[in-house]
Amino acid sequence: MLQTIFRIVLTLSVAGSLITVLLFLLRPITQRVFNQTWRYRMCILAVMFFLLPVGVAGNSLYDALLHQSAQPDRPQAAVTAVLDTIAPLPITGNVVIDTPAQTSTLTPGMDKDISLNIVLPFLPYIWLIGAVLSVCTNGFRYIRFRRRLIRTGLPVEDKKIYSLLEAGKTTQGVSGKIRLLTSDTVKTPMLTGIFRTLLVLPEVEVNERELSTIFKHELIHYQRRDLWVKTLMLLIGAIHWFNPVIYLLTKEVETSCELSCDEQVVRDMSVEDRHFYGETILNMLGRVAEKQAGVYATLAETKKGIERRLTLMLRFKKMSKKTAVFSVVIAMLCTLAGCIGAASVSDAAGGAFSEIEDIPSATKTSLLTQSDISDLDAAGTSPTVGADVINETASDTEWVWPVEGCDVIFATFGTRYHPIEKVKIFNDNIQITGKGIEGAAVYAALAGTVSEVSFDDERGNYIMIDHGNGIETFYLHLDESLVSAGDPVVAGDTIGTVGSTGKATAPFLAFGVYLNGIAVNPLDYLKS
Repeated sequence: MLQTIFRIVLTLSVAGSLITVLLFLLRPITQRVFNQTWRYRMCILAVMFFLLPVGVAGNSLYDALLHQSAQPDRPQAAVTAVLDTIAPLPITGNVVIDTPAQTSTLTPGMDKDISLNIVLPFLPYIWLIGAVLSVCTNGFRYIRFRRRLIRTGLPVEDKKIYSLLEAGKTTQGVSGKIRLLTSDTVKTPMLTGIFRTLLVLPEVEVNERELSTIFKHELIHYQRRDLWVKTLMLLIGAIHWFNPVIYLLTKEVETSCELSCDEQVVRDMSVEDRHFYGETILNMLGRVAEKQAGVYATLAETKKGIERRLTLMLRFKKMSKKTAVFSVVIAMLCTLAGCIGAASVSDAAGGAFSEIEDIPSATKTSLLTQSDISDLDAAGTSPTVGADVINETASDTEWVWPVEGCDVIFATFGTRYHPIEKVKIFNDNIQITGKGIEGAAVYAALAGTVSEVSFDDERGNYIMIDHGNGIETFYLHLDESLVSAGDPVVAGDTIGTVGSTGKATAPFLAFGVYLNGIAVNPLDYLKS
């Protein structure tokens, strides 16, 4: 369950990061054409990409890292040959079953790959610890901040102030209860609390016109549910704490939130009123002591930020209809690009990281639950039974080792018990390597007819041969296929060469045998 959640989080991080970076790259153009309200809404769009799996398809990064796969498509019956009772059969001749100690000598960097495989299963737990710590830290800071406000705050007794607030709510069409407090712990007006909203005023002299301007600013925050957006950013920051892009987005949301609020305040103001609004903000600037920890919306924060706000506010112009339509088109294109790009990045990342799992288990694995294993036991299937059937139906044929001069098997047929997922992992083939493996000739293991020659992203170039009597063999990750579908072959015919196509980063041959759609152990028949 935790690993599934972690996979989703990784995929969402890819999607959210992509759309955020795209918005930053487009900023030199968009900031000259569009207003700050558009910028704020696009930030919210990026926030949604961090929360919702919009347009993200394919495997997550964690799947690509931990469960790399490549095998021919088979019916579910293919896994029914897997039992707890699988026992290793004696191998004669010069075939070598590689041990973990030997594996490190197969390809450069194998020790590193194995170490990463050991670490990767613990990443979901590391992520969970970080997320819980982040939630607890932010929650504690907010609770402490709100308690201090309530403890030090006093109810506003001046009825004129309440009248101004109610008049502002009526003018702006705002409903809902907002509690007014004054406190000497705040130096600028602020709105806080998503369920029980507080509007906290500093204990300083403010005239009625300034109060009306302050209320208009804070009521716009309330009406737009900006406190919900900021709370959401804290949650996303906790979930994606490992992603540096989320911190850039958080800062961008805070900035664009205030700038867009200023735009709405001055939208219908005269130049004189805009100057007065700017003076009100400057008056509050001298009362700012330090940034508070919590979820709130303020009128004034930092000197640099206020200078920028004043400049943009005085230059504000309403968007024309053409610009508004253009802004919608750009937003739709960004959304589409984010959806398509997120899926592409997810799949591409899976391929880029595939080498971590390709060497020890480069072919398709299936996860079997304990109930699946019990059903198989009841059915009485086993690889030994499959071997007997094949030996009987092909008693007059001779099996040929499928790779020229290479006899090291670094991944065997069968199951193992996954220590983290607590399930059986099934491998339906053997993977063969050895000295000179790259480009080595691949032989048909038995006489038959080529049934399929194709390529896909996971299996690479592959060949399937039908040997009759329900017997099929397959050969994956070939560099080159030298036969075509329908060609007859005899045991020992060269059908291709070993490569590393598909999701494999080192050359090897994945060889498997099926009997009536059921995977059986190739080593039962490939006895020297």
